[in-house]
Amino acid sequence: MLRRLSVLVLLSFVAFPSLPALAGCGSECSCPLDNPDTHLDSRLLFDVSQLYIDQNQPMVGSDNAFVGAIPGMHDEVRTVNRVTNFRATYRAPQGWVFGANLPYIHRTHEHIHHDVTEDHYERWNDRGVGDLELSAARTFTAERGPRFRVGLGVKAPTGKQDPALTEEGDPIEASARIGTGAWDVLANLGAEWRFQAPGRGPDARMPLRVTLAGRYNGPGIEEFRHGAEMQLNVSTEYPVVKHFALLLQSNYRVRAKDDVGAAEGEEEANTGGATLYATPGLRFDAVPGFSIYGMAQLPIYERVNGIQVVAESNLVLGISRSIY
Repeated sequence: MLRRLSVLVLLSFVAFPSLPALAGCGSECSCPLDNPDTHLDSRLLFDVSQLYIDQNQPMVGSDNAFVGAIPGMHDEVRTVNRVTNFRATYRAPQGWVFGANLPYIHRTHEHIHHDVTEDHYERWNDRGVGDLELSAARTFTAERGPRFRVGLGVKAPTGKQDPALTEEGDPIEASARIGTGAWDVLANLGAEWRFQAPGRGPDARMPLRVTLAGRYNGPGIEEFRHGAEMQLNVSTEYPVVKHFALLLQSNYRVRAKDDVGAAEGEEEANTGGATLYATPGLRFDAVPGFSIYGMAQLPIYERVNGIQVVAESNLVLGISRSIY
């Protein structure tokens, strides 16, 4: 049977993003995605994926707005995140799964800063290695029944923390750094059922996965703390033909407001919110153990606090190689 893989979470830790959803100049740099390969039985998995998020639409509450619709210290214009994730997963005996994820982030940002006498258009471009995530999960399988799992993980402050500079030579805000400088704690619960795929042969099965995950972020650079997060993911995949599977997920994420701590130039009121996504995709199982996949994440409901720039879609492309 060919290896059946689905898109990663952007990042490691069993069904939870590897980076916090940043607000303001930092901006969101992860997709809330289920990571179904943690349910499979390969001993070792390597995955490389590319995430693209272009935040160019200002939003107030649940409505589209224009730049500067709510006056503040600065008006967000656009943020583009390109994140390459390098992930490895090892499945040990007795149902243990260990994972590691290391991102490389390229971020550009534009905003208008309001000075006492005049406005300044500021732009910066930064790139570097992000924070490392490590995770451990325990799976439990009932005979001919569902699989359950519980997991814990940490994000270590190993990423680049030196500030990039704007085109005028000013350091960027603490929330925008490639590395957050914080220790974060993650936890999740998950379950998976498998059913006969309608319209396919008797051996064709399709999963139904439900995952609840949480994240608590510690204080980092200048005591800035990204808001805690909760996610609920429901996902499945359908074997269309021998080597192709249709992927479908529903992803809900809610995030608390940030705590700006001693950081200057941050606006706590314009952080946090909730989003519900529909996430279709396709996976091609080229040969046993090797897959190519892609997914588009489309917000169907979105609510932000204050004013924030959001993306009209998130895109993920990747390849996975498993060793049995």
